Amino acid sequence: MGKFYTLLVAASLLSATAFAQTSILNAKQEKQEKGDLPMARLTTKHVKNAQQTNMKAKDFHSVSNIANPFGPMKADATETLITEQPEGTLYKNMNYNSYSYYVYWGYVFYGSVEFYARNIVEAADGSVYLENPFSSLLTNSWLKGEKGEGDTIVVKLPQLIYEEDYYGEHYSYYASKLNYDSEQGWYYQDTDDNELKFIWRNDSLVLATDAMLGLVNTDGEWTGYGEEDICVTTIPFTANTLPDDVSLNDYVIKSFSSDDADATYTGSIIKAGAKGSDFYISGVASDYISDAVIKGTISGSNITIDPIQYLGVDTVDMLHAFSVSADITDVYYEDYDYWYETAAISSDPIVFTYDDATGAYKSEKDWLINVGYTSVSALDYYRNPEFLPFIEVAATPADPTISSYNLLDESYGYGYAYMYFDVYTTDVDGNFINPNKTFFNIWIDDELYTFYPDEYVYFTEELTDVPVNYTDGWDLYVSGTTHTLYLWTTGFEKIGVQTIYKGGDETRKSNIVYYNVETGDITTGIKSVEGTNGDVKSVKYIDLSGRMVSNPDKGIYIKSITYSDGTTKNVKVINK
Repeated sequence: MGKFYTLLVAASLLSATAFAQTSILNAKQEKQEKGDLPMARLTTKHVKNAQQTNMKAKDFHSVSNIANPFGPMKADATETLITEQPEGTLYKNMNYNSYSYYVYWGYVFYGSVEFYARNIVEAADGSVYLENPFSSLLTNSWLKGEKGEGDTIVVKLPQLIYEEDYYGEHYSYYASKLNYDSEQGWYYQDTDDNELKFIWRNDSLVLATDAMLGLVNTDGEWTGYGEEDICVTTIPFTANTLPDDVSLNDYVIKSFSSDDADATYTGSIIKAGAKGSDFYISGVASDYISDAVIKGTISGSNITIDPIQYLGVDTVDMLHAFSVSADITDVYYEDYDYWYETAAISSDPIVFTYDDATGAYKSEKDWLINVGYTSVSALDYYRNPEFLPFIEVAATPADPTISSYNLLDESYGYGYAYMYFDVYTTDVDGNFINPNKTFFNIWIDDELYTFYPDEYVYFTEELTDVPVNYTDGWDLYVSGTTHTLYLWTTGFEKIGVQTIYKGGDETRKSNIVYYNVETGDITTGIKSVEGTNGDVKSVKYIDLSGRMVSNPDKGIYIKSITYSDGTTKNVKVINK
């Protein structure tokens, strides 16, 4: 049920061709004349996760390709997909750097990438295998290079690197050598000399051929993914470990929205404890590296953390993560009357000072969980961070807020409705509550809404009480307190959001905040609404011709839900 790459949207992406050609031409000119330009990376977890989601291989065939004037794929392409780790010596989590091209929303982007984690295997016969050879794309397969003269590794191409079944169609993609055509401003498969040479020396793998390792389809057309200037080396850092005899307790760590005294905050639960003058923190990077440990030094009433600490590998996106000191500032964009945050890496340590009034440790230095340590590429960040011991008690959560709702225009025959709302991990008095025990409900008119996997295809189970930080990377995103929800139900008057807190052995609920989709009015309802019809007994789908459909594909359907009390509810759903 994708909203980005429907058939109509895919067709509209054909207009991306001219833009892509210009982008690549400019990239080559800038790279040759000025050297590598840093790739603009995103500094919020929400956008970063959305970007990673749209880099998945299933979107390749929706990218606008340019016909290859040099002919289709050579018949002798390697058709064996290597998905199992080859036998040999494993060089684990090496540091992958390159000049990378990747696709996002149908356009090709480019820039330098660094601190990606990749595995290499050296086989007994001298062959070398590189796992996930594309920096912006996890194919979960291995590229094979054969032993050449001296330190040379010869990669014979094309090699099958990814396969998938998508909407009943099978797609294959190949790693291939690509050359740049300055007249077309595009990359094309080299069918005459389809080999790349690497140097494998001193535990480093370096591309020695002035060409691109690119991803092509079965027609030999470039998909927009590719790597130049590949250099894979060992990472010269060791992650901290937690001593066995350290006792850790629950703390809350807060990150504030600005430098203002009345700034709002988001918070999370971490573990922390001391051993002598050493202070250990675990869980700051829990979304990425659950066992990452950050070490500080206690001196008087201060805790000091070094400006750079290696945390290990984010095993979801295969990135080397660091704890980094930073300075975050607000910048005003006058043309659009818009404020945004910008960050810069700092060489100063992060110093937390004890506050007698609040019992919290506070720092004026900002804190990033970052990819690498040379430039800002934040997985998460803590602005004006502070932390203090956390004791869980029962509490009534603060009311959520709804900032906007965008209606689905069915006249186009495609599209989606979406809503922005905020769910806070604070109680009605502004005190922090445990996010791990905080949930939200969606109300359609006066009925509690359930998210079903047949409508929300990246939900792994039916959800009514949705965890406050839950995201499926497709229909529901979270950035700080702000949630973006795409909706596939129509024909209602109002939609509501309610926060539930299940802490301190009690369940307490906020008021329901409603948005009227016709008038735009926002109202507050009572804390709970009766009128649910019991358990769902059966679900049927009916197409617009009145026919029963067992496995609804793309299109508009009537979803008929029968409850255990015998009542029936019909809603319109739109499958994408």
